Amino acid sequence: MKPRQRLTAALIAILSPPSFALVPDSASVTRLTQRHSSPAPLNEQFEKRFDGFIAPMESQQGFLSWLPSGVAGAASWTPPSSGEVVVESKEESNDDVFAGALLAAQVFEASGPVAVIATVMSLAMGLSVVDDPWHAWALAESLFYLSCNAFAASVSATEINEQHPYDHQKRRDDWRRILSDPTRPSELALGWFFKNGGSSPSNEYNPLGILSAYAGKRLGWVSSACGGDDEEETRVRFGELSVGDVEHWVARSMFAVRSASELTPYHRRECLEMVREFESAAKRGLLQPSADRTPGVESLCAYVGDLRWKHRPLAFYALTHLVGGEVWTPYAMRSNGFERRTHKELVYWYKPGRGGKANTDVPPPTSSSSSSSSAVDVAAVEAMPLVFIHGIGVGPAPYLDLVNQAAGTQAPVVVVELACVSQRVCPTAPPPPAKFAELVDGALGELGISKAVVAGHSLGSAYVRYLSTSARGSMRKRVAGTVLIDPIACQLFHSQVTKEFVFPDVASVFQAADDYFIKKELFSAAVVQRQLPWFEANVWVDDASAAVPTLVIVSDDDTIVPGASVKGHFGSWQAALRGVRVLSLPGMGHGAWLADAPSLSRVAASIKGLRAEAAVISAATAKASEVGASLEAISEAAIEAANGAANGLALRYLEQQEQQEREQKEQEKTNEERGVRFVPWMFWVREASNNKRHRALV
Repeated sequence: MKPRQRLTAALIAILSPPSFALVPDSASVTRLTQRHSSPAPLNEQFEKRFDGFIAPMESQQGFLSWLPSGVAGAASWTPPSSGEVVVESKEESNDDVFAGALLAAQVFEASGPVAVIATVMSLAMGLSVVDDPWHAWALAESLFYLSCNAFAASVSATEINEQHPYDHQKRRDDWRRILSDPTRPSELALGWFFKNGGSSPSNEYNPLGILSAYAGKRLGWVSSACGGDDEEETRVRFGELSVGDVEHWVARSMFAVRSASELTPYHRRECLEMVREFESAAKRGLLQPSADRTPGVESLCAYVGDLRWKHRPLAFYALTHLVGGEVWTPYAMRSNGFERRTHKELVYWYKPGRGGKANTDVPPPTSSSSSSSSAVDVAAVEAMPLVFIHGIGVGPAPYLDLVNQAAGTQAPVVVVELACVSQRVCPTAPPPPAKFAELVDGALGELGISKAVVAGHSLGSAYVRYLSTSARGSMRKRVAGTVLIDPIACQLFHSQVTKEFVFPDVASVFQAADDYFIKKELFSAAVVQRQLPWFEANVWVDDASAAVPTLVIVSDDDTIVPGASVKGHFGSWQAALRGVRVLSLPGMGHGAWLADAPSLSRVAASIKGLRAEAAVISAATAKASEVGASLEAISEAAIEAANGAANGLALRYLEQQEQQEREQKEQEKTNEERGVRFVPWMFWVREASNNKRHRALV
């Protein structure tokens, strides 16, 4: 399912009034072609496509029963009897849905200022704002609106370096890694630059202008809905960049300051050195002098500047937070055997494997017979636990089908819930990477899980990275394998993720609706723009290890993740030697596989295969550790024996020395009694000869 179709489904379910349908009939939907082995009524296709997105429960046979009547009527249309299902439509009808959604978004966004004005007028007129329900609503909405703006202002004033310091050596290492990326440094850098113009990424789009242009198109007044400036007008060429432009970009992206002038003298020298390394890697010189910047040329950076977000009314969060977070998610999770648990501030859902407890004792592989080997493989898959971390959306419930298929019935499953990116009121920042790893480590320790495959979707891929590279050794040892689905954490230093999520090029009603309902929610935006340190979240191929296999799943039509670049880099033979493999999902957009049963099954089967591989590797590692421990014990015994023998020899030597000293003392005592004087050895011979001569004379 394309992103356009997926957003349509969401808006149908959320925004359609009971009295009429926003979904057009079979003659007015965008042309959709999907091949099936046998034809099926469109209502079954609706259930399959919306499965996991609208109602991800075990049974979804009643999906159409709670849709508006017009939607159900449109969905009951029967396709042609051939094996190819074709839905004829016009693109404008889908855009009607998005235009309606965008209009609703403008009402949502205006509700805050309107509530503030109404409350001020009520107070000025001396009216009670408590007794009257409308005045009480306006007061509550205005207070919530002001609180959201205060929260956004505090986040905007926060620098990412305050909570995520960037070590000097790591910064230099990461910079050299960036310059050695398969993408040419000049092309990589140009993706971050733009010319400041009417529709440049730095400027907010005008939704009312987009709606007006679309209305003009529908009425036949203009030929296109909305255009915006040509891409060539905002595109920057390498020959237009000066040293000052690149220095400004490096200062913002690598030092998280608003401009290079805010750098300390030490960091300024480091920044200029990085610019020189960039010129050397690009094999092209920049415009001089270095102190000047090209007029009109700017660079993107999500970590500095004002927070880019759009307001939602209190009623919206009442639906997503209370109904979605406190009713729907718990019901869906508990219906699938999960129980809600906490470890300090970490919230997660846990489902024990069959037997009621976590079992991580994976039998070691044997080679006695083929049947026993296959039995070991099955046991390994069933024994290896799965930890899953969701992305930005409405929480973990939409991923239930994936988790159930990938984990089976006997493996323990832990699903981490991130409320801060689940369309809920969550002013508390998520735990930083080190703290997050500590919390998950503690939770897995309480559950008795010593090894697990960790999987994450979209933003969750960054949190998988936090766990697999944690400075906490006990957490790293628990990670038996990693799965990165639609991974924004892969090549995060490319501009595409930042452009599409934070600075999208909005030129249509679909893009505007997508931006409002998905990308610009306040608390999710705060996480992406201030709590996602790219240098800790980015996945590097040379950090991978064959001992901890990695699966990267990329959707071919993903507009957020640079899919082609990720597949080329992580699908190389160098990556394969490090245990990295790539699964491609053709025809899928970002997260669209959740609503496509065949693609979801492919993803689940791939995760299950990685769990099997990780289980065998873990078993072999455990066996090697046992052998190593035995060898270590033997070595320690040999060393102890050698030490014992050496100690015995040393004791005997000391005893001999003591015996010699006693004999020498006895000899000295005897000689003193005889009147013999001891002199230095060089005179002893003469003294001895004199004594002998004296005795001879006597």
